[in-house]
Amino acid sequence: APASMIDRSYDVANLLESNPGPVFFPNQVNMITQQMTAALAMPAMVSCTLSDLTYDAQSRELKVTVSGAFTDDLTLESPRVTLYLIEDGLVGYQSGGAKNYEHDHVVRACLSEAWGDADAITTTKSGDTYSKTYTYTVPTKIRTNKARLVAFVSDYAADINKRQILNGAQSSALLDSEDPTYVGINAVEASISLRTYPNPATTQAFVSAESTIRSYEMVNSLGQKVMGAQNVNADMLELDLSNVPAGAYFITITTDHGTATEHLNVVK
Repeated sequence: APASMIDRSYDVANLLESNPGPVFFPNQVNMITQQMTAALAMPAMVSCTLSDLTYDAQSRELKVTVSGAFTDDLTLESPRVTLYLIEDGLVGYQSGGAKNYEHDHVVRACLSEAWGDADAITTTKSGDTYSKTYTYTVPTKIRTNKARLVAFVSDYAADINKRQILNGAQSSALLDSEDPTYVGINAVEASISLRTYPNPATTQAFVSAESTIRSYEMVNSLGQKVMGAQNVNADMLELDLSNVPAGAYFITITTDHGTATEHLNVVK
């Protein structure tokens, strides 16, 4: 300790460690960088999106839908959807460290079963979709301006080293501030329905949205801009990938209803 984990994947960890143990591998900075690069280059064969997120500051009730689609045939033991509520900025004791350490990304509630809901995904063939809606009343002890939702799709395999997380998504804070008159920005962002296909892509990809796309930007795994445009004003983007190297990319679009980001894998 300390140690790290990426997507609960033994395969990713094993790229640089002959025997890293169950999923975990040593927390070495140069190794972490290489591990993250290797993980980002792996294609995600299923999408994961948080949509229709609403939060009532008076009743403290939130509602959100976790959905996605498979872009390739997958053979999984027990595919599941997991949804956590996490909170940032919790000050408390740190083992071997400061007594007033600020902890972020702390899991505060499981809106799904802790290891995921097995009833959310029934089939995992290319083109198959899944969707599950959750309703939850946030306890008053949780600060909604510091709280976010994290959803992910995983395979709950019998072998702990094969319980890989396949894709995930997270929201912004439920509220912009502690003042309940402010509306969380993710309530706007999450309403954007975005689809990127085919994914993986080779020479061409399309990005469609229900809202008019005003601008977009595509960056690689290092955050370097590959392409982009302003004043697009269209419901669909057609991306020419003929000169784009193979790898993992992120496409961020801006509409009148906010922004959304999609992951795109380019293979050659």
